[in-house]
Amino acid sequence: GRQRPALAAAPSPALVRLTVHVLDGFCSLRPICPAGDGSEDNRSEDNRPENNQPANNHAGRRIGVGSTTLTDRPPYVSMTWTVFCAVSCLAPPSIRRSSTDDMSTSLKDLLLGKGWAGTTITRAETVERVNPLIRQFIRMNRHYRAVIDHHDRPAVAETLEDLQKTARADVGKLSETVLSCGGTAYNGTDLGPDDIDLPEADADRLFRLQDLESAFRDAVQDELNDAEHQMRTRAILKVVQTNSEERLRTLRQLTRGASRSAA
Repeated sequence: GRQRPALAAAPSPALVRLTVHVLDGFCSLRPICPAGDGSEDNRSEDNRPENNQPANNHAGRRIGVGSTTLTDRPPYVSMTWTVFCAVSCLAPPSIRRSSTDDMSTSLKDLLLGKGWAGTTITRAETVERVNPLIRQFIRMNRHYRAVIDHHDRPAVAETLEDLQKTARADVGKLSETVLSCGGTAYNGTDLGPDDIDLPEADADRLFRLQDLESAFRDAVQDELNDAEHQMRTRAILKVVQTNSEERLRTLRQLTRGASRSAA
């Protein structure tokens, strides 16, 4: 006879909790009585028009939405859980089989990107976390400027100068983020000549820039992983990280075939 298919694995606790939330959301959807069936007379006193309830008060009212009526919740609540339900059904098996934390993160990323909801860090915490990145960024840019001013090959110096246009703009974006949170953005006034540490050879200087850029890129990635920033801040950090990776690719091209001097 034909071999019976294997039974599916038991659902994960995260999927069970998600299903409960979905059902809870759907419980707020109730059928609308067809027109002309006497539903007007069957409504409770609280829902009759003559009670002069506020027109836009969603709480405690029956609000017709398509073929359903939403009770005691704003219209977006049930729609949100409907989307969650759809995503949980359409998500790849690797996501559905993941652990509780991984599944929650994956669904959040699929919907609106990490950082879209939940508890985010405060404005003061944003200032405290972004300012060190600005300092690291400005210090790295000072190294770029020193290499540009003293490099023997004008073509390389021009390439680095083009990279700095985007880098300076990114510093401005991070500084604006700090200012929008009511903080004072770091401006680099405490950096002096001793903070610029470059070797003598041109090739080694490019490798030094590569090391600084790689460290900065990793710092931005760590910030994205370690803190739940507001969506706008996360978007800016991701742009900064993408531009850093682009500079790294250019630096690798400029150092292709070269080797570091022995320490």
